Amino acid sequence: MSTAPPPPEPLPLPLPLPLPLAVAALTLPALYIATAVVGAAPPVGHVVRAVGRALHALGLVHLGFVMPLLFLGASSGEGTAFALGAVTVATGSVIGLRVLHGALFEGAFPVSGRSALFWTWAAITLVIGARLFGELTTEVTL
Repeated sequence: MSTAPPPPEPLPLPLPLPLPLAVAALTLPALYIATAVVGAAPPVGHVVRAVGRALHALGLVHLGFVMPLLFLGASSGEGTAFALGAVTVATGSVIGLRVLHGALFEGAFPVSGRSALFWTWAAITLVIGARLFGELTTEVTL
């Protein structure tokens, strides 16, 4: 009787970098629909450019933190490396959301409640992203 070798372990990612893209792809339609209901939706082309600027800002933040994060992660414990990665993803996400807000509504006619709607959506999106980040990194580290 032969025994089969165990399945290979999943490869750990230094940071789940595709996570912000996935969360944005899942939640941006809800923001656009909500702003359309309130009467504050910019044209679709403007939204696409604003999302591109926000993802660019997010990428620059992650790129800026890559080398220090790799050094600190390699020279510290597993818990510290996780915390540093989580802080980096959170920082990039908040900066990306700020750039998205500025780019999305620049030069637009002021509409009452638009910022409150955006930041409510942003808080919900951050909670979704944090939960996915926690689940992905827990699966990889266990």
